[in-house]
Amino acid sequence: MNNATDKLRIYERLVNEYTPYKYDSAMVYVQKAINLAKHIDSSEYYTQFQIIKARLLACRGFYIEAKEILEKLEIPPTNRQLNYLYNCSLSALYFNLNISTKNTEYCQRYYTLFQKYIDKAIEYCPKKDAQYYYMKGVQLYSKGTIHDISTCFNKAMSLSEPDSRLYAMSAYALSKTYDRNHQSEKQERYLLLAAISDIMASTNESLALQEVALSLYKNQDNLSKANEYINISLKDADTHSNLQRRMEVYTNLHVILSAYYEKLQKHSTWQDVAIISILGLMAVIVAAIVFVVRKNQLLKLKENELKTLTEQFSADNKQHKKDNKALQDSNDELKGSNKALKDSNKALQNSNKALQNSNKALQNSNDEFEYTNSKRESMANAFIMLCYQYIERLDSQRKLVIRKIKTNQQNELLSTLSSSKRSAEESQNFISQFDKIFLSLYPSFVKELNTLLTPDAQIQLKDDNELTPTLRVAALIRLGVTESAKIAGILSYSPQTIYNYRSTLKNSAIDKENFEENLQKLCSVY
Repeated sequence: MNNATDKLRIYERLVNEYTPYKYDSAMVYVQKAINLAKHIDSSEYYTQFQIIKARLLACRGFYIEAKEILEKLEIPPTNRQLNYLYNCSLSALYFNLNISTKNTEYCQRYYTLFQKYIDKAIEYCPKKDAQYYYMKGVQLYSKGTIHDISTCFNKAMSLSEPDSRLYAMSAYALSKTYDRNHQSEKQERYLLLAAISDIMASTNESLALQEVALSLYKNQDNLSKANEYINISLKDADTHSNLQRRMEVYTNLHVILSAYYEKLQKHSTWQDVAIISILGLMAVIVAAIVFVVRKNQLLKLKENELKTLTEQFSADNKQHKKDNKALQDSNDELKGSNKALKDSNKALQNSNKALQNSNKALQNSNDEFEYTNSKRESMANAFIMLCYQYIERLDSQRKLVIRKIKTNQQNELLSTLSSSKRSAEESQNFISQFDKIFLSLYPSFVKELNTLLTPDAQIQLKDDNELTPTLRVAALIRLGVTESAKIAGILSYSPQTIYNYRSTLKNSAIDKENFEENLQKLCSVY
């Protein structure tokens, strides 16, 4: 047993070392530890490594699998270590979900859950050590002051070695804090510290190095270095087998490579232009020298011819100027035409986009109309069937009365009509139909009603999805039936009973004075 326990501890150390370096290796040792813990029937180690496995899956992007593992675990309330690891894994799961759903309607929900579980994890975290101050800084990141956040992360760094993963994580988080507060010098300092620490710790996470590459790209300081750093980050993400990090690096890699290649292309273009210009200038100089030497030799003999040539050159220059001006005018016209075409294309794109939005809005409206018509048809059918049942009963009673009177069975008729069994069955049928129709019209009525009541007075539906007497009274008030006598007549209760139900509801309300007014405003849009 001791040998197995020692082996599990060694597995734990290997997993901790491989986690920031290579996901596949870390997962291999996690699975070995789970199998060994299961073999020796150690529930504590089994739970511990299942939690670690869930956290690895969440970091890799397997959110559903991680959540399924955590939901199956039962954590003893007295075991602080397991509770700490469990809440850390849940916070990591929802942090990654928050990042992956950025700019969507689910982002805030996952961030709220992340905050909830990071708060719980801190409750079980050993106080006053480096991990505690790091987690406290993460907790304060979105709601604390920059002074409190920087104090926590600096404290975590002071209690950690510069070549440790926690030191790098604290420095990186601190750089993001200063970046958010537009303190660029401090942001750059801590970002470089985080990148250096990552290299010293031999991890493959490379978050800081990726940010350094982006910073170099944004500031146009050194695109070649930015290209080198982003390629290192991609290599590390491939080695670590982190799909989410790889996708993020690919996105940044495309941006930086495009800028880098564009710079190289511009540089090459300027070199070509310079070479061509120099060659052209040399050709002109050589031609001019040959021309001058030749003209000097023939100067005396051909003065008149030179004069004629000069006049001809002057005429040619004037013609060239006219030609150049005509070409310039043509170029200006082409530029104007190109601009007009661009404006026209942009207008067409905007029109297409507007048409797409209109089609989408029309489709949504059609879906809403179909849903509303379906609900109306269902309600109309239920109302017709209810009326039909009452007509059938009245017709049956009419025939019964006629038959009994004709056979002089008045006493038996009186006894039959006085029976409460039939009345109770009809009332129960009416109430069942009422419950079904009302909940179909207002499916969120119970949930919205509970928002008006105190937490200890919440009302739930019956197991068979029927309204309770209190909910029926509230439903009739919502439909505008506010007189207790009418409510009592509809539900076959006494007015005093209705009064008691209304008093109970009002006394349980958060806003007692305006309770029934607020009640009648529930489910206002369906």
